[in-house]
Amino acid sequence: MKIFVFFIFLPIPIIAGLMQQKSFVSFEHITNSFTSLISTNSFEDINGNDELTLSSIDAASEAYMPSNKIFTFNEANKMRSGLFKQLEANPQSIPINWALMRYYLTAPSFVGGNNYEAMQYAGYIYGLNHYLGCIAYETVYTYMRDWDKAEEWYKNSLDVNLPKTMYWQEITYSRNKIASVKVVGNFNNWKMQNMYEKTAGFYTRKVMVPICEGCQYKLIVDNFNIQNPTKTELSRNSWQK
Repeated sequence: MKIFVFFIFLPIPIIAGLMQQKSFVSFEHITNSFTSLISTNSFEDINGNDELTLSSIDAASEAYMPSNKIFTFNEANKMRSGLFKQLEANPQSIPINWALMRYYLTAPSFVGGNNYEAMQYAGYIYGLNHYLGCIAYETVYTYMRDWDKAEEWYKNSLDVNLPKTMYWQEITYSRNKIASVKVVGNFNNWKMQNMYEKTAGFYTRKVMVPICEGCQYKLIVDNFNIQNPTKTELSRNSWQK
């Protein structure tokens, strides 16, 4: 997660008030139109982006907004302005839209952080690539701790038409009495994603990956890395729609 450091001298009440402006309200009015599209749209991307992978998009967005950098107040504002200019020159760039979505999710409100804006950029990504858009919405709702909406958008991603060069890979984990389980791997650029409980104690996530790519991953249970995960490599085509 991005770390922002700000060396400014604002009274504590002002900072508290600014932080409260960051929106954690329901976004039903934003996503209703997209949800209605899901029931009628065939999910055939029209912009030639249907074979892009989550890992490649996230890695490309790192070039615009590196996740391991600590930003000062001025650097954060300069970075956001730079992203605006680059998006104006290339509005259909999914990595730039993805970087802006991450910025609005992680930045404090007094430098523009705003969940509403992050949701808007998830919508732009959805318009360019339905699969990545569903994952973008899932990412935003996960950050907002709206687990039901996050899972809904994850499930929507599984209804996307599968490109010929891709396949669905299922990752599973089974153990009772755990608080949470997440997965990181080369398919998501080693960023944590939710696993969802299918039945009691059985968790799963299906990911879209290229046929030529071996899927490597590690499970994180109750916020700790498992020393011996269920698998370190998955066989190809273990599950297809």
